[in-house]
Amino acid sequence: MTIPALPTIAAPAHERSDRRFHVDERIPGAIQRIASSQFDRMTHRLNDPDVDPDEAIHTARKAMKRLRGLLRLVRDEVGQSAYRNENAVLRDTSRRLAPVRNSFVMVKTLDRLREAHRGVLRRKAFAVTRQHLMARHEASRQAVIENDQLMTAVVVTLKTARARYTAWEPERTGNPPSKLAARGVRDDFAAMAPGLTRVYRRGQRAMLQAYHDGSAESFHEWRKRVKYLRYQLESLELILPELVGAHARNLAELGEVLGDNNDLAELGRIVLDDDAATADQRERTLLLALVHSASLELQYEARALGSALYTETPDQFVGRLGSYWNASRGISGP
Repeated sequence: MTIPALPTIAAPAHERSDRRFHVDERIPGAIQRIASSQFDRMTHRLNDPDVDPDEAIHTARKAMKRLRGLLRLVRDEVGQSAYRNENAVLRDTSRRLAPVRNSFVMVKTLDRLREAHRGVLRRKAFAVTRQHLMARHEASRQAVIENDQLMTAVVVTLKTARARYTAWEPERTGNPPSKLAARGVRDDFAAMAPGLTRVYRRGQRAMLQAYHDGSAESFHEWRKRVKYLRYQLESLELILPELVGAHARNLAELGEVLGDNNDLAELGRIVLDDDAATADQRERTLLLALVHSASLELQYEARALGSALYTETPDQFVGRLGSYWNASRGISGP
């Protein structure tokens, strides 16, 4: 029995617009505009006292992943040094916030697992486990959200990064002023083609690796590649919403399935590593069995979704996107 998905709320229209290339917008300007809007979204949520801290951190980390996908889109254009620096800043900042989100998701994952099997489980099944997970989440909140020094450092890091993007001359010709500064980006689909090709190819290979060795780590790696491609296609959605947008939505669905699978794997690790996470051996064995069964169903679902989404070669996939891009801009030829 598959675990019911957590409810998802569609982003408001203005937020979707902020993360998309606009029709006839030049690529360099679009990259800078989208990046700035994502930084603003992160710092606003993290600083807003009226926003639930768990939700603020989720929003911020999601925006960081979206930015990392955007960076990968023009990785070859901005230069390897600038790419590695900016990607590391986003990655490391996200990791500082990760314990809160991860511990929150563990509670929700257990709740969904219990709900999926409510017809056969006793009413208070896994109550000790839930208390254990709640305690972990509260400890994470204290270590992160209530750590003013850490949260201030996160916001300052994000604002400093935004300042670098604001100062960037996206259409600069010639060498950048420093080794870590980004180079200019051509206003041509060829500026994005290598990044799209790389992310698609790595996702395709990660899918094969996941089903080859079946490890949680491999499935998690595939999920990351799926998310990067999803965010890249969402930014390009307006070149042909019916096809590019549909592909992005299907990638989002696949990412959710793989995310649920990853959450189950993490719940299983917690239960295996800490005897105090369950009331007794019987509940421990039962919970692990339910986790394993649900994970197998999700992996089966992911295989069907992934096989449909990664059916083309990387060159075919990117070539098709390039033709859409050229058609949307009235460019003839390949």
